Amino acid sequence: MSRAAPRVLIVAACVLIDFYDADASVLTIISRALGPICVASPVLAEVEQLNESSARSLGLRVVHQAKLVSCSVLVRLVRFTPGELALFADFVQLEVARAGCRA
Repeated sequence: MSRAAPRVLIVAACVLIDFYDADASVLTIISRALGPICVASPVLAEVEQLNESSARSLGLRVVHQAKLVSCSVLVRLVRFTPGELALFADFVQLEVARAGCRA
């Protein structure tokens, strides 16, 4: 019986920034060894060092869904308190996980 490849989900922009700043090629190594590295488009948007094209070239799978895209717009329009923003980030990651890291 074959098992599905595991998926890695980056849940915070600071994690992606740390990997990028340390050595971006680590992301490629991880994606080749473990399987897709998924990141929600709103999380990627917080990382100034990467755009979608460069993220994909490193092996990241950017998750776009209508709900996530509308969430990204909502973040720019609404001023969240730190606690509300943390809850919102949790919601976005739940939606990505629910999508099964499908791009």
